[in-house]
Amino acid sequence: MKKILRTFVLCLVVMMAASCANLPKRNMDSSVMVIPSRYTIVQFAFDLTRLRPITLVAYDNGGASLLLHVWNPSLQEWVRIDMDEYASGNLTTPAANRVHLLGTNEGIPAGMMDASQWAAVVDQIDSLNIATIVNSLDKHMKFSSSEWKSLAKKHKLTIKDANRDRRRYGRYGKRGEDVSIPMPEEEMTEELIVEPMPPAGEAAPELPPMIQPEDK
Repeated sequence: MKKILRTFVLCLVVMMAASCANLPKRNMDSSVMVIPSRYTIVQFAFDLTRLRPITLVAYDNGGASLLLHVWNPSLQEWVRIDMDEYASGNLTTPAANRVHLLGTNEGIPAGMMDASQWAAVVDQIDSLNIATIVNSLDKHMKFSSSEWKSLAKKHKLTIKDANRDRRRYGRYGKRGEDVSIPMPEEEMTEELIVEPMPPAGEAAPELPPMIQPEDK
């Protein structure tokens, strides 16, 4: 009986190991994403938090003074913080090792780049275009095919297969053409491009929480 039980447990362990080995690999390192308090960007950022462990920090520097808020998932609300709290790197436990700064050099609050140096990697995405942001984040987050499709559908974007010709004509492209062959780490299997908005009257998607005026 004991021998049968040991055999059963061993088989179960092997099956679990094989199952784990077949799971898609994801970069699950936690990160902080600093975003402007803009409706479409906040909506998009909340979609990303459902795919990766991301802490959101929203900035609004359009008034007399800079306003910073961090999203608290347990409270389901935005919590006001100041620059010193952000610069401490203690917004997450353990501290995130990467910061994604979204916005142009003119739009990102002064001092935000220096205040982010507690992270091992600070990555500025100099754009507020959703397609550009997703393509930039993919270098680190490695979105799966289903995640690409989900983001594209939610934000009215189109997926363009950047490797279509390579699969059709082979590694060196069409015969007689000079083809630039990128290094493996530079290859992109998919990218997002903007698609026209749907007709008026179409059901609006569920919206994420926004920073309320009283929070400011």
